[in-house]
Amino acid sequence: MNGFLTARSLWDRLESDHTPYLTRAREASALTLPYLIPPEGASGATRLPTPHQSIGARGVINVSSKLLMSLFPPSVPFFSLQVDEGLLMKSIREMLENAGLVDEEQASTGQLSQAAEQMTVKIREETKQSVLSSEHRIAMEFDNKAYRSPLHAALQHLVVGGNVATFERKDGSLRMFSLPNYRCDRRPNGRVDTVIVRETMHPGQVPEELRHVSANAPKIYGGPVEHKPVTLYTCAKHLGNDKYEVWQEVEGESKASERLYPFGSKPIEWEDLPLDAIPMNQEDEGSAYGRGMVEAYQGDLESLDGLMQNILEGSANASRLLWLVNPHSQFRTRVKDLATAPNGAFRIGSAEDVTALTLDKGADFSIAWSTAQDIKSRLEQAFLLNQPREAERVTAEEIRERAAQLEDTLGGTYSNLAVRLQMPMVRRIMRRLEREGRLNEMPEGVVQPKVVAGLEALGRGHELNRMRAFAAEGAQTLGPETFAAHVNGTEWLLRVATAAGIDAAGVIKSQEEVLQERQQQNQQAIMEKGTPNAVSALGKIASSDAQGGPTQ
Repeated sequence: MNGFLTARSLWDRLESDHTPYLTRAREASALTLPYLIPPEGASGATRLPTPHQSIGARGVINVSSKLLMSLFPPSVPFFSLQVDEGLLMKSIREMLENAGLVDEEQASTGQLSQAAEQMTVKIREETKQSVLSSEHRIAMEFDNKAYRSPLHAALQHLVVGGNVATFERKDGSLRMFSLPNYRCDRRPNGRVDTVIVRETMHPGQVPEELRHVSANAPKIYGGPVEHKPVTLYTCAKHLGNDKYEVWQEVEGESKASERLYPFGSKPIEWEDLPLDAIPMNQEDEGSAYGRGMVEAYQGDLESLDGLMQNILEGSANASRLLWLVNPHSQFRTRVKDLATAPNGAFRIGSAEDVTALTLDKGADFSIAWSTAQDIKSRLEQAFLLNQPREAERVTAEEIRERAAQLEDTLGGTYSNLAVRLQMPMVRRIMRRLEREGRLNEMPEGVVQPKVVAGLEALGRGHELNRMRAFAAEGAQTLGPETFAAHVNGTEWLLRVATAAGIDAAGVIKSQEEVLQERQQQNQQAIMEKGTPNAVSALGKIASSDAQGGPTQ
């Protein structure tokens, strides 16, 4: 084995820390969505436990849907690319020095020539245009890869079991792994140290670079390769300095030459790591796994489930209609006569000999029902089931309100997911598009992604509203013309486009284009102003020629 641990050995080593979390996750799943994390050994033919209440299932679906709509709103970008002005100006100065447009003394004093000033303005505008264009390409890539479907499943697992793993394949598609199908260990700073995901598949589905390994499956499983499934492990191991080694192996066969996923045998950076294990709520820093939202309300769910079971079973017994006939009747009341008598018939007997069986448990049922309703009300509030509508199109204000509700209810979990889930995803997409040459070139390190989340407001509607308020106040205080004279029009339009999520590339004119058009307009105005004099002079010349002498 060339001296390194196999993925299977690492899997077994991490089993003890993983088991308690998996046990609790299965208990939580049994009360909400039993199919989400089924019992060990369950298959498609297994009859799963059926909860006696639907609050758990409705709550999980509702919270996960709200999280999806808030973290990844379909109509509003969930991230923005921020330009570090200090690093940008430093990069521009280096470009000016390389172009010979500025020396060290000018750079230190800030006194630049006209050519250097023009180049600075041009680079700044090109950078901002590139940032807007890159944002839209990243957002388009997110939509094209259909990430929302696996992300919705991942959020359901986070709400129920508190843990989920994501795996971005070579083609950019996203795969979700539930708690039974992955193991992990975590570093003190919260990043994963080791993460392993497991898949059972047909040998023909094994990655091409491992086909020669899966061809040895007969000696591993004792049967023809086409009839026996194989287990594929994908493992990422921290090497130090934020470097990771990532490899795949088929159970029972592993070689160093197979550590090839996805960028060759070289270690990869944290931003390129295709595997990640995401916790919902970590117990403490460095804890490998988290706890789900359902676990926090498991007592209420179990109580409601038990009460509803008793109420349902008692109601079923109470709804049975049984007639009791006195066997020692003095008036010859017989069961057969009553059972076979048609409607409206006459039979010999006494009404005192016949009674209906009743439970007489109404008072007890009312207490149980009242208690169940109190628990149900608490759970509905906890799982946001009494909150406003879900709609295909929601307003920016509704998104902000939903973010505030999630923040208040989940106690910071929403913001945690913004960092744990959104930021790594944006960085991975951005790095992949850069490698593929599908993003505009920008100065290195100048542009950094920023997740737009939390109470500050999802999307950029909040920033756009602040700009509108600022413009209205400025125009009212100074007057529209004076305010416009003090505002950089091009910069203002770029910021409005950014806040509105509009790609302004090719739409907003640069300052050079604006100045050039103004010069042309001024020249045209001068020409038009001088035209009447020129026409009058030409008229006098023509009149003089007609009279045969010069015009005085």
